[in-house]
Amino acid sequence: MVSMSGEGPDHTLVLRPNLSLSWRQAKVFLVVVAVALAGLASGFAVIGLWPVLPLAGAEWLALASAFYLVQRRGHRMEVVSVRGGRVAVEKGSGPSRPARWDFPRGWVRVRLQRPRVRGHPSRLVLAMHDEEVALGDFLAEDERRQAAELLRRTLLRPLPEAAVPASPADQGS
Repeated sequence: MVSMSGEGPDHTLVLRPNLSLSWRQAKVFLVVVAVALAGLASGFAVIGLWPVLPLAGAEWLALASAFYLVQRRGHRMEVVSVRGGRVAVEKGSGPSRPARWDFPRGWVRVRLQRPRVRGHPSRLVLAMHDEEVALGDFLAEDERRQAAELLRRTLLRPLPEAAVPASPADQGS
């Protein structure tokens, strides 16, 4: 999911994966599955097939673990902030401290690299000299193109007069 906010030269682009379920919805689903599985396994245990109980528990635990991993991976976010003459990129998930990169606005370039193998996704990169930051590997192809276009338009906007440094000739008089 791509969202842009801001006015004038200052903008913030937020990239995050699309999740079909929220944390709460995933928990409700797991509870419903646990109740149904416990009822079914208990019925088998009553007729003498008690080994079904631990297997049903193991099956639910595997399902819950998979849901947890998918939800945890899906709650990451990438934020690109364009403020005056600087471009800041933050990547992270959850309460951990995000990774951060800072570039001068005039030197950063937006590249949408073609895939090396046909059928693979492209790669959105913010680059300055030999330093690169890949963005939006979790985005769909059209969302990645949209993010690249929004970043290009934002970086091409002129800076306000207060943010443009005066030339040495203007300072001497």
